[in-house]
Amino acid sequence: MNLLNKSFTPTLSQRFDSHVIDAAKGILILFVILGHSTNFWTPEPFATFSIKFFHVACFLLFLFIYDVKKIDGQFLKDRFARYYIPFTMFLIAYSILYFIAFKQMSDAPQWLSDVGKALILGTAPVLDQASGLRALWFLPTL
Repeated sequence: MNLLNKSFTPTLSQRFDSHVIDAAKGILILFVILGHSTNFWTPEPFATFSIKFFHVACFLLFLFIYDVKKIDGQFLKDRFARYYIPFTMFLIAYSILYFIAFKQMSDAPQWLSDVGKALILGTAPVLDQASGLRALWFLPTL
C-alpha cells in the first residue's frame, strides 16, 4: 500500500487502524448484549426504539467499512471452525446442564428434539427451549 501514490485511494477499512476497529466491535458487542438483557434496562418504548435503531445503524455502517471478501470453500471451512464448532460445544454443554437442573427423564425425547432443532436453526426461541439460554443465538449469525 503506497499512500504517497496519488492514484491509490485507500478503502475506508484501510484508513482505520485494526486495533480501533477491534475495540469498536468489542464495545458494540457489549452494547448488543446489554441491550438484550432486561436486567440492565427497562423495555420502555423509547429504549426499545433506540436499541433497534442502534442495531440497524451499526449494521449499515459496517457494510461500508469492510471490504467485500470472496466466499469460497476455505472461507466457509474457516467460519465453520471458528463459529459453529464452539456454538455446538457450548449449546450441548448448556443443554445438558439445563436438562439436569430443570427437566425430568420423561422430558428427554422432546428435549433431544429441541437440541437437534437448536443445532440446525439456532434461533432464540429454539435455543431457549433446548438450553434455557437465548444468548447463543448470535453465534451462528457471525
